[in-house]
Amino acid sequence: DYIDVVEDKDGNGLMIFNQLVYLADIRALEIKNNQYKDPQTLLLYLSGNGFSLNSINPTSSNPYDAFLQAFNQERNFEMRLRMLFNVLQNDPSIGNWIKQDSSFPMDFKKIAFNIGPIRCGELGYNERKIRQMMEMEDNLAAISSHLMKALEPDKTYSKDEIKRILQDAYEDLGMTSTAKAIHINTYLQGVSEVNYTDTNGKRLKGYKFKL
Repeated sequence: DYIDVVEDKDGNGLMIFNQLVYLADIRALEIKNNQYKDPQTLLLYLSGNGFSLNSINPTSSNPYDAFLQAFNQERNFEMRLRMLFNVLQNDPSIGNWIKQDSSFPMDFKKIAFNIGPIRCGELGYNERKIRQMMEMEDNLAAISSHLMKALEPDKTYSKDEIKRILQDAYEDLGMTSTAKAIHINTYLQGVSEVNYTDTNGKRLKGYKFKL
């Protein structure tokens, strides 16, 4: 199965060992072995590939199944999030199940693995604030690029100017978040808050950044 025929420079056929086909078969066997290593992994694989599992009842002794049942029954956003963080702290292996489960809510996946419990706690588990942070992180690269084009290094900008430039970027990207000047720290490095005097001689605080 791994013999291939190639022509040399004189047009003669030579038999060679096709290592790429061999390695592909080995990888396929490794994937198959992983998919069949236990019933729960097989169920996740089937679910992730579009198969209906309504007639299949996984064992209730599986901690992921027990968590999933409780998580799906809870409707309150904060309670679901706290439940998720608690189970990840007490049983980190469930994190692998969640990552593999294509049916698990993607927004909660992002919150769990991209934002985390510390920042959610700082936001008071407020759903609107957390979803705004998630939206900002999803568009991080695009907004950073927008700011690099709109701002000049070492130039001082008022907080109102920064807020306006950020809001323009948010609207261009179809974001629902409301811009704040302090958000600039999320998108650019080397940002510092500075004091400056406006044209009326009033002392204000603004921002500038260095490349």
